[in-house]
Amino acid sequence: MAPFFAFMATIASLGMVAALVIGHGLERLQLGVSLHMLLGLGSAIFTALLHCLVIGIFTGSGKDARLLVEQLKLSSEYLATVKKFRRTIFPPALKAMGALLMMAVLGGALGSGKLPGFLVLAHPVLAWVAVAYNIRIFFKEYRIIAENSVFIRRVNGEATEAFTKIPDMPEPAPEFLPDDEFATHAHALGRFLCFLGYNVWLPYIYLRYAMALLWVWWPPFLGASLLLILAGKYLQKKYTLHIVG
Repeated sequence: MAPFFAFMATIASLGMVAALVIGHGLERLQLGVSLHMLLGLGSAIFTALLHCLVIGIFTGSGKDARLLVEQLKLSSEYLATVKKFRRTIFPPALKAMGALLMMAVLGGALGSGKLPGFLVLAHPVLAWVAVAYNIRIFFKEYRIIAENSVFIRRVNGEATEAFTKIPDMPEPAPEFLPDDEFATHAHALGRFLCFLGYNVWLPYIYLRYAMALLWVWWPPFLGASLLLILAGKYLQKKYTLHIVG
């Protein structure tokens, strides 16, 4: 999972940095404001969805770990580790998404000309802070995901040993936590693509109705949504997680 997250986080970071550069050099680069808004909003949503993915991963693995510990009577230390992972990553991830939301709102107000004069600098200043903070949180999330991979292998190892010592294991047999095999990465990518596909309409709604950019055309968003969802469903079906139990 860590390599997949690193790849996606790199794309999101490059998108945010590119939006910053374009936003500060609109006149010099002779680029339209629309490109800055599309790239900034798109990368912000992509980044927020990545944080949501991380939260979802640790929410799901926490539930799986609790069931495995209860069924096989493993050490309660594992549950404490899962809680530590959550405490480490959930608050900063939520703060990072909050910073992105504030940045987008101020950007929309600035673009529509409804931002008071004394707040004109608020959007660019907050943009630099939000982008820097989100990239910093990406590094923290990557570290926690890597530690979680080691943790999962340790839990599965002890679970395997405990499972073999139980003569009459009641049905259904316990499910081990998903490991870091290629199928896991592909399945995770499929879920993420579907997640993106369902949320493609957020920038369309924002641009057309919040920013009143009536020229924004809906077919490209529909095409992107269908493409992402179909690709995601394909990966999920092809690389179904067959968890050993």
